[in-house]
Amino acid sequence: MNVPTIKYMFTNEYEKDTFIKNHVHNCYEFVYYYYAEGYSNYSENKEKEVSSEYNNVDEFPGLELPSKLKFSDGSVSIYEPNVIHNEHNEADARILAIGFLVDETFDLKTKTYPNVDRNVQLLIERITMEFERKANNYRLVIGSLLLIILLYLQRLAEVDIKDQDRAITYAKAYLDEYYQNRIDLSLVAKDSGYSIQHFRTLFKHSTGTTPKQYILNLRLEYAKGQLENPRIALKDIASKCGYDLYSQFSLFFKKNVGVSPNEYRKRFNQ
Repeated sequence: MNVPTIKYMFTNEYEKDTFIKNHVHNCYEFVYYYYAEGYSNYSENKEKEVSSEYNNVDEFPGLELPSKLKFSDGSVSIYEPNVIHNEHNEADARILAIGFLVDETFDLKTKTYPNVDRNVQLLIERITMEFERKANNYRLVIGSLLLIILLYLQRLAEVDIKDQDRAITYAKAYLDEYYQNRIDLSLVAKDSGYSIQHFRTLFKHSTGTTPKQYILNLRLEYAKGQLENPRIALKDIASKCGYDLYSQFSLFFKKNVGVSPNEYRKRFNQ
């Protein structure tokens, strides 16, 4: 495992409402927010390879950046090479940015680490001091300090992934058990240890669908099975699928299957 090669480094201050336009790098970017509040939209650049350390991307018309990272005081953001991103500062901000290259030993993903602990902050203080003094071999020293930070963040990410897997496994088991009832997804998210917005993102990343759609899919498959039995009343099926009114259930079923529940039953029992 080699010391990261430093491509560039700078500190900067931004006033509230400063917008850093869409840009992309040919190396990793490490950003530490001494103080800040805001967010970054990003997306992998699949249009063309990047040849220099910084490129604005105004030449990509209609560009959409669907993913979002939030940052605040004391957080760290990592951007992979060739990832288009911008920055919306919702408060005055001071940042440290480092462009670097690492070997394939690292599996760094575009991610924000909120409120890094004092160990990381002390290392960043050392990096800042080395950058300001620019003594002999300061880039090598900065690279060595950055290596320690990256190893630490990688360890945090591994723990985070395990926690996320456990949370989504719990959520899926809960929804599988109680999908016939009224479900408050904000409470499921809270029990999983995440905000409702972050929970939706994690759930969709794991299952390919949103929590709400996951519930609707379970109800739909249950309804199909119940409709195969002509002795079960349609209103009872609607009720067991979480609908107080049969008309609401009928609209939901027809929207997803293409025919009404009654027509589906008739076709199945022909």
